[in-house]
Amino acid sequence: MDSEPLKHAFWAIVTDCLQAFHNFERDEAVLRVAGYRESIENPPLEQLPPAGYDADLIFHEEPFYLASDLAGEELELAEYRNEYERIVAARYGPAEVSARMVGDRLTRSV
Repeated sequence: MDSEPLKHAFWAIVTDCLQAFHNFERDEAVLRVAGYRESIENPPLEQLPPAGYDADLIFHEEPFYLASDLAGEELELAEYRNEYERIVAARYGPAEVSARMVGDRLTRSV
């Protein structure tokens, strides 16, 4: 299975969250996400991760929380859940939102 469309959607959700919940302008959000993504996918030689490290582990993080980390502002997902679910559904589809639900709340993967 080609995972690139899912990865693209993941980063788009992070970008959307920076805009929707942290008041980033679109260009600022895109640059913040692109810089972070580049640092994970192509770290400088002096910052190479240990052998066996899998950069794809980032995709186990909930995009809402990653956006909060990038913004330096911790938010409670419960306050923004409905809008967040709309963002996720628009990028992944409603089935992904349902798959992420546990009980009556979204969970933090990490």
